[in-house]
Amino acid sequence: MFQFNKNRISNSPVFWIIAFMICTAPLSLTYMLHYVDELHYTDAAIQMVQSHDFFTPLQADGEPRFLKPIFTYWMVAGNYELFGISQFSSRLPFLIFGMLLLFVTYRIAFKLTKNKEISLIALLIAASNPLLILSSSRSIPDLPQALFFAIGVLGLAGIFVSDQPRNKDLWLFYLGFALAFATKGIPSAVFMLLSVLFLLFNPWKRTSLKSLINWPAIIIGLIVGLWWYILMYILHGDQFIVSFFADQVSGRVSENHFRILKNAAFALLTIAGYFIFWIAPISKLKIKTFFRSPEISQHYRLFAAITGTWLIAMFVFSVFTVKFYDRYFLPVFPLISVLIAVFLDSTRSRSTDKSLSATNIILQIAGIIVSLISVVIAARLGNTTTSIVSAILAIMFGLKIIFLHKNAPLLSETKAISASILLTMLSVSMLIGNFARPDQSMQIAAYLEKHKPKSQTIVFYGPEKVAAKIRVATRGAITVKCIEPQTPPIALFDTLIIFREDILPDFTSENYTVSTISSEWKSFPIVPLLFTSDAETVKQDHLVRHKVIAIR
Repeated sequence: MFQFNKNRISNSPVFWIIAFMICTAPLSLTYMLHYVDELHYTDAAIQMVQSHDFFTPLQADGEPRFLKPIFTYWMVAGNYELFGISQFSSRLPFLIFGMLLLFVTYRIAFKLTKNKEISLIALLIAASNPLLILSSSRSIPDLPQALFFAIGVLGLAGIFVSDQPRNKDLWLFYLGFALAFATKGIPSAVFMLLSVLFLLFNPWKRTSLKSLINWPAIIIGLIVGLWWYILMYILHGDQFIVSFFADQVSGRVSENHFRILKNAAFALLTIAGYFIFWIAPISKLKIKTFFRSPEISQHYRLFAAITGTWLIAMFVFSVFTVKFYDRYFLPVFPLISVLIAVFLDSTRSRSTDKSLSATNIILQIAGIIVSLISVVIAARLGNTTTSIVSAILAIMFGLKIIFLHKNAPLLSETKAISASILLTMLSVSMLIGNFARPDQSMQIAAYLEKHKPKSQTIVFYGPEKVAAKIRVATRGAITVKCIEPQTPPIALFDTLIIFREDILPDFTSENYTVSTISSEWKSFPIVPLLFTSDAETVKQDHLVRHKVIAIR
């Protein structure tokens, strides 16, 4: 059997958490990809920093936004205070949350198994999950909520393995869910209630209600979880209650049968898709055998059952919602990662090793292909640094294949698979970066900084998402009023106006000076750039959708 060598650097959880940080940082710390909901938190954080009102989140137009609790707004605003308003400071807390979530996942697995190998496998599975990687690059509440759920589960795992719940575990349990409630609201309370009911009534090891009482932890948890809600009700009354519950409950539930079926299909695909590389190795595991085998620890069964309970509950929530989002499942993914690690350890066999080896080879070949494509694209576009980094990644993948050990131990194969996924994500970031940098908001901010317009107010004629990016890019120095395209008389605004070049013919340009200030790629012309040496022609065909500025 493989012996765990604690002195080997690649067996350290810190090593893999740092690897996760390095491989996801290019995607996380810039607006290479921008998720539309981020605008709510960056807009509100900018206004918090400028007004010093850190309690009531405001939209860009100054209207209160009560749809989500305060924690995420604070994370963004706090970073703005520390590092200034920028893309980097908008995203940094969420990359850190991703790293912390990996550490807590490791601790959950170790608390359950007391086995460093299984714990590291759980961390590796979580670190290589594309949803976690993408969530680390979004300034929205889902990742903080998942972290606080995981802290609550760490306490829950401690309760599973102890004869009687310890105070330390109860503090983790109550505070974790309290912080989750302060981050995203009602779903956190529902999952905490499910967990308490499971502890009280599960058939394997029931916990008495009396033993779950820790009044200091409960009282502090209530204060942490509820103070902002009470304050908002005092300040804003029914307006807060109506708005909050509309977002959390009444506005979420769908009665459309077709949508419910479609959401169910998406939910199943989400669960299977994000763990697809680990399904085959555990496919031979018989669930009934796992739960009935005397060789399986009781707390393993408890953890598997609570994971299944949470997964079913999350499935129901996501199916009956008005709009399905894969990110709804993020809080359950650390639990699934731990459970898969336990399953892999329970099903060690020759077929498992072969399955992992085949997965590893496929991922490494995919990584080489993506890296080589990025090398060619970067070279065509003159991005020397990106080309060099992509070439190094391709070489790393090649060396991994050359020195691949067949029938390697479980942990070694898991490391190789996770490393391949992380490096492939880094290669994808390099590839996307060829087309995403600099984004239009940075180009617009650079123009305004250079020309120092008299007016500090911009009317932006277009989507709110781009307006929010401009606010961040200008470090909050410019007031951006967003006007939707259906508002026709744009020439009435006596301010700077930014809009798309294709509506220029409809613009009454009298008394205005019009200049082109930014451009972006209409699409990613990967195939044309791969098979032509004339990159300039490709740019002319695909580098469109200019933004223009009209200055009165």
